[in-house]
Amino acid sequence: MNEQRTQVLIVGAGPTGLTASLLLSKLGIDHVLVEKRLSAQAAPAAHVINRRTLEIFRQCGLSMDRIYGLDKHGSSSLVIRWGMGITGATIGQLTASVTHHDSESG
Repeated sequence: MNEQRTQVLIVGAGPTGLTASLLLSKLGIDHVLVEKRLSAQAAPAAHVINRRTLEIFRQCGLSMDRIYGLDKHGSSSLVIRWGMGITGATIGQLTASVTHHDSESG
């Protein structure tokens, strides 16, 4: 294995690691991102993107309409589910209506 030097090492290519990599790239800071998986996970590990994260995404030039379009429950709902694993029995569920006021189209 060859030795590699970098200013910043990012461990994990989840939403936080990828965002950190994007920001460091925009700032011209040398970094390396490492991920233990060879492909994307089948199910999400993060279930909520908070408002501050969306502000950072917007500052990075990411399309808010495209991000909202990834919501499989539709942009007007928030579903929080507690269960016995990803495919196990549901213990409880909370559903709420959500309005996105920071969309690029309106």
